[in-house]
Amino acid sequence: MEILIKIILISLFCNGIYLLFNFGNVFDFIRLWYLSICGGIQRNDGRITYTIDANDRFYHPVKIFFYKPLFGCITCMSSIWGSVGYFILSQVVTQPVIMYPIIIVCCACMNLLINRLYE
Repeated sequence: MEILIKIILISLFCNGIYLLFNFGNVFDFIRLWYLSICGGIQRNDGRITYTIDANDRFYHPVKIFFYKPLFGCITCMSSIWGSVGYFILSQVVTQPVIMYPIIIVCCACMNLLINRLYE
């Protein structure tokens, strides 16, 4: 039961972060700033296209790589935010290490299910 509560709490947190940084919401300016340093161009329909500067060939893929797990993709967000939530909510010494990947994968599925309810 404790594991299910952790999964639900982490998934609700991830969905909250996703909503706050979503198109037109409170922290949309941070997302737009991050996209501008990545070279992303956002169109009116919310889709994102990327342009690569010839001088920024090395760092550009790294910046784009972190966009989705930080606030761009609800399923991908369970990797970073799920890890943070897992280590905050559990006593790492008493919890088996095998539970970490199980909780992260379950959070990715739960994120998608919760997101489907309100989109």
